[in-house]
Amino acid sequence: MAAKRAMPTKLKVLIGVLGVSIALALLSQSWISAVLNVLILIGVLRGSEGVRTILIGLGILGLFGNAFVFVVAAMAIATGGVLQGLVAVLAGLLGTAQCAFFIWCLRQRDVQFWMFHRSMGDIDV
Repeated sequence: MAAKRAMPTKLKVLIGVLGVSIALALLSQSWISAVLNVLILIGVLRGSEGVRTILIGLGILGLFGNAFVFVVAAMAIATGGVLQGLVAVLAGLLGTAQCAFFIWCLRQRDVQFWMFHRSMGDIDV
């Protein structure tokens, strides 16, 4: 019989962020993004090590992608588009924070422990 172990709070926050991503994808009618985010969410809830590894890898790629956003922001500010540059900086900061949080969260021992035991069927959700 599976035990009840509390899901780490940081993992609950990650699931909430994924939920917001799904909602935003649905609102913008980005169906592929919504489906991919739902599949990732299911993988996290099932405790899939593969999904955990993929999310860490995507987080690292996202950090590099956000560096490009900051370059675009600098170019916009340099050409006189201060408002557009500030919006790009804000978007870059939010994207960087999300990617950094995903990487940090999924590398924590308590999250790894919970996901491992969930994948083995030792934990009920």
